[in-house]
Amino acid sequence: MIYTNDIVTNIESEILLFADDTAILEPLSNDNQSIDKINRDLERLSSWATQWLVQFNPTKTKYLIFSKKLERRAYPPLYLQNKRLVEVEQHKHLGLTLNNKLTWEDHISRVCTEAGKRLSVIKRLPSNITPFTKLQLYKTFVRPVLEYGSVIFDNCSNNSSEAMESVQRQAAIAATRAYKNTSNTYLLPECGLESLQDRRTKAKLTLMFKIRRGKTPDYLRILLPKDVGENQAYNLRNSQNIRLPKITKNYFLKSFIPSTIKSWNLLSENLRNIAEVDTFKQNLSTIYGKVETYKPYLTGQSEGHIHLSRIRMNLSGLNAHRRKHHFIDHSICPKCNYPQEDATHFLLECTAYAAQRTTLMDHLRTLLPRHVGMLGQLGTKSNRKKLSKLLIQGTKSEDIDRTLFNIISQFIESTNRFDRN
Repeated sequence: MIYTNDIVTNIESEILLFADDTAILEPLSNDNQSIDKINRDLERLSSWATQWLVQFNPTKTKYLIFSKKLERRAYPPLYLQNKRLVEVEQHKHLGLTLNNKLTWEDHISRVCTEAGKRLSVIKRLPSNITPFTKLQLYKTFVRPVLEYGSVIFDNCSNNSSEAMESVQRQAAIAATRAYKNTSNTYLLPECGLESLQDRRTKAKLTLMFKIRRGKTPDYLRILLPKDVGENQAYNLRNSQNIRLPKITKNYFLKSFIPSTIKSWNLLSENLRNIAEVDTFKQNLSTIYGKVETYKPYLTGQSEGHIHLSRIRMNLSGLNAHRRKHHFIDHSICPKCNYPQEDATHFLLECTAYAAQRTTLMDHLRTLLPRHVGMLGQLGTKSNRKKLSKLLIQGTKSEDIDRTLFNIISQFIESTNRFDRN
């Protein structure tokens, strides 16, 4: 780094250095003058390279002209070492793909492709790998690809945001072997996953917290407008709010500063005044609803565990679920012709599984004597619904639920109900 310290000498444009990456920036306020300035700087960089025996490769040096204009005029060319540089429409810089329209479609398309390649490895894992392990692999090797630089590109289009959510959805389906029509309302909680949009919002607020606490470089701090109450002779109710900058273009509204200020100002003063970042993040999760991974759901890999998970997510081979999603036009139990084959009927009512249910209830009386005893006889529909919910969702005691879900999965397998699903 010391070797390149003097590269900035006499450079007229703004110059940014990071390791062996160097970029110069110049606003095109006066097209010809700005281009002339950049060409002079490129000449100075060439002279610096000659002095210090460094070689720049003009064929690998590219430039972009950023503009939101629909029709853009032609600009004079740029030269490095007397060779004309190539103008490109996009360029990957420090892991982010920047395009000349200042949109994130190219970046997100690239990261979704890369994440998809990594996800394909998880999809090919053998069936004896538990859902929990697959989800850990997703969180470690796939999700970071989707989230690198997320506080910057959170102003992406809805289509781009949905494309990233789709990758996470594929990971959840691959881990749980849920049906592709399963609603995210059930799928993500089953996996202990938050939406990527919520994670980006929390990441932005966490960065804002660090900026306000002086835990970031000064070039970020100086971007923030003053507080509403700063330099005021009297206290206002919203004096600790950050002033929202005046925005003249709609496409700037979702960029980091204005969008995060809006979210920040909605937080309580107690939350904003927390001293430590870890405490702030923990309290922030109570607002955006941190989803905990419930391991008993995800540690079984048998076919019975898979079907139990599908039942929990309200899309299984049961006819009530299939009718709800318009796969069939009835909910009739194929074994006993009962009109509503839902989870309660399957687990506790269908006469076709009476022998298997006897074994099931014997295990439950040993494992859950208080719950089963409290419900009493299974004669009422209300009692059966309560018990079936307990069997499907668990007691929230991890040790008990691991055994409970093993018992239920064994019952499911013994019925052969889902052999063709």
